[in-house]
Amino acid sequence: MSAEPQPAGWFARIPLWLRIAAPVIVVAVVAIIVAVAIAAPPTPATAESACRAAATDRLEGRGHTAVELADSLEVAEADGAQRVSGTVTFVDDSGATHHALVRCVVRTEGDAMRVTSVRFFD
Repeated sequence: MSAEPQPAGWFARIPLWLRIAAPVIVVAVVAIIVAVAIAAPPTPATAESACRAAATDRLEGRGHTAVELADSLEVAEADGAQRVSGTVTFVDDSGATHHALVRCVVRTEGDAMRVTSVRFFD
């Protein structure tokens, strides 16, 4: 009577199907998490973030660079809309640095926010 040799190490004692299935499941879960993160809608907009995006787009559309809005913008309710104001710094196309006040009017329509006005004051 000869005894079968025992597999060496703990990994060899794990069934072959489990050694194949576990990495496949882990890769699939990671792929699903990445796909959901990419497809997930952005965080809910605030009046402040809507104003930041609109002001940055407007200035960059005029050829300005290095657009930086203040870390905190002031938000006030007025006439059924939110008025956002703060400071902005940008570099114009001639290389001069400008500091200005920015004021936005943001209206909420259902679940969507819409910037109806963006103005800059020197």
